[in-house]
Amino acid sequence: MKFPGACHYYIIEQERDATSLNVFQYRIVNRAIKARLKHDCHSQITGYLQEDQVVRVIDKYRKWLQIEWRDSEGESCFGWIQNYKVSEFKGEK
Repeated sequence: MKFPGACHYYIIEQERDATSLNVFQYRIVNRAIKARLKHDCHSQITGYLQEDQVVRVIDKYRKWLQIEWRDSEGESCFGWIQNYKVSEFKGEK
């Protein structure tokens, strides 16, 4: 799931509520990153995420988040990323 213009972390005209996205643990990737198999910078890479890509947080360990996302073919993917590489959604100001 991607939101055009989401680099400003606002949901506008997408019929999405920022609060509900946050409650259901959806986050937006704020830079291009590599997802890892384990919560370790030296762990095997499980996938690559682009800025503005939407992910769902499914677990946490210290500064790491276990996430789920859909690849370009619609398949579910899983991996670990550091928590500062995603942002919560913000509603309209």
